[in-house]
Amino acid sequence: SESLNVLHTTVAHALHERHRVPLERRIFRPHVTLARVKRPPLSAQLRDRLHWLHLDHELVVDRIELVQSNLSASGPRYRTLLSVPLGG
Repeated sequence: SESLNVLHTTVAHALHERHRVPLERRIFRPHVTLARVKRPPLSAQLRDRLHWLHLDHELVVDRIELVQSNLSASGPRYRTLLSVPLGG
């Protein structure tokens, strides 16, 4: 949605100006990661098993979190670097 794009642009530019975090050149596409699959054959199986899943729900966002992911051979490790509650 347009409001997510505005939020992304605002946060990205603030991080760039204050902390020199490079701006990404690719187009922002909001998403939620539901699963990670390491082996391609499994991704096809997962897609086939989830074909019935249709999400048509309202989503309430009450905070934004900056999460660092470190991918390793034993799996991803996540660390929340910052959590900002949203007003409302």
